[in-house]
Amino acid sequence: MRKIPGILVVDNNVTLAGGGNVKILIDGKTTEYVDIKPVMKDLLASDIKKVDVIN
Repeated sequence: MRKIPGILVVDNNVTLAGGGNVKILIDGKTTEYVDIKPVMKDLLASDIKKVDVIN
């Protein structure tokens, strides 16, 4: 996540640079109803094909 332009990861919190709400899709699946912190710890970068960031 740290390599995605416009995304800030501070203390395992994911935010959009400049504020605002962020909706993250990982391989087309929403993370809207999921705690993103444990998901990011468990997923390997090599297992992720596509990340979409929607504000």
